Amino acid sequence: MPLRVSLLYSHAVAAAAAAQLKRQASAHRMAIRIASRRVLWLSVAFAAPIAGFAALAATSQPAVPQALTCAALPSHLTSLSKPLTIAQVEGESVKELSNSPGTPELPYGHINAEWENLKSKIELGDTLHAYATDVQGGHLVLRKGCVVGQITSWIR
Repeated sequence: MPLRVSLLYSHAVAAAAAAQLKRQASAHRMAIRIASRRVLWLSVAFAAPIAGFAALAATSQPAVPQALTCAALPSHLTSLSKPLTIAQVEGESVKELSNSPGTPELPYGHINAEWENLKSKIELGDTLHAYATDVQGGHLVLRKGCVVGQITSWIR
């Protein structure tokens, strides 16, 4: 009898060890699957932008300066300020609109997007000026004496 009990015990230990190895192998396969998915995700996430950038770099030509379309100053100009900084214009605009209830506390208030668009056109060497005519006023950007863009802040 003792031999039979010993064999049964050995069989049970071997079965438990086999089950343990099977669980470890399953966990190991799962870890490999997760790591593979992460590597695949990272390769997809980074490969497309890198490939797009490489294709763009290979096919793009150096930027050719576009010809400046010279727009004339507003007709009936009554005043044109000396060059101003963006900070000066934004500070003045926010101060003027501070007494207007319901107006966003941003430069040019409700038309801030137009102001941001005008700012995006400014290049090195351009000048920003306040202007006024008999019927309207605002700010404009000059490049080599040509109006690049303008925004109207008041109309009579």
